[in-house]
Amino acid sequence: MMNKKVLVLIIIMIVIIFLIQLLVLNKWWSELAFGSSDEAFVISTFNIEWLGDGIDDRIKRNELDYQNIAKILKMIDADLYGLQEIENKSALQKLLNYLDGYNYVIFENSTKQKIACLYKSEVEIFNSYLYYPLALDSKFLRPGLVIEGRKGNFDWIIKIVHLKSSSRFDTTAEMAQRSRDIRSNQVQIIRNWIDSVINSSNEQDIIIIGDFNDSPKKNRTTLTPLIEFEDITFLTDELKSCKNPYWKSIDHIVVTNSAKNRYISGSLWQYNFYQSLTVEESKKISDHCPIVVAFEIKSPDND
Repeated sequence: MMNKKVLVLIIIMIVIIFLIQLLVLNKWWSELAFGSSDEAFVISTFNIEWLGDGIDDRIKRNELDYQNIAKILKMIDADLYGLQEIENKSALQKLLNYLDGYNYVIFENSTKQKIACLYKSEVEIFNSYLYYPLALDSKFLRPGLVIEGRKGNFDWIIKIVHLKSSSRFDTTAEMAQRSRDIRSNQVQIIRNWIDSVINSSNEQDIIIIGDFNDSPKKNRTTLTPLIEFEDITFLTDELKSCKNPYWKSIDHIVVTNSAKNRYISGSLWQYNFYQSLTVEESKKISDHCPIVVAFEIKSPDND
């Protein structure tokens, strides 16, 4: 029978090998995939489920939970984050207490779940505004958040969205269909907006990120207006949910053909914190996982 001391040494060696592999993976991510920080524009979309300000929150979080969320964002180290389900500025500030180096954009409006943007100082922001047509004249639907900016030679327009969900509250077939119709209308509005920007301005690099509450790979998808739009590509169409590998991802990054030319092949990934945290810790993070992608910024501006 194997000596207990030998067994302990073997376990320690396995752990050390695992940690070395993890460090190598992180080094590959930061250096091989993108090169130095001035060679790529890294963006991420993350629905931080009901991130509250500590007052009557839907999900009760303590300071350790906010620290854990910040650790995830630090690990990803994106230049820009599109965040969904943020209650208000105070909720965002509770997160930023543990996350240095980021500025933010968030607008107050009537919705309980707001959209926000975090960005590093290396990213130049020209303009930001809420895009209310996505709310369809409803105080319950979320407007898009448009960010116009640049990093390096890559200037772009990013729209962060959180489209209508289908949920357990859709207790009848009629209610479920109504949610689908609303989301389909929002998708058509996004398509029309992209088409308008492409045809009425010099800017061709457009990126849509966020929670679409649907997948282009579903049989009865509501994303058809974008799927059939020849000028755009879903970079995330093959992604699965981090919570269940049998579910298709509903979080997406969509790019125009011009922006796709700068996409760094192989840079798309999903940070699955469910694999590194306990079930209880994960529940206090989100029911979504961050999705990350990178674009090269050295080539001359193409628009």
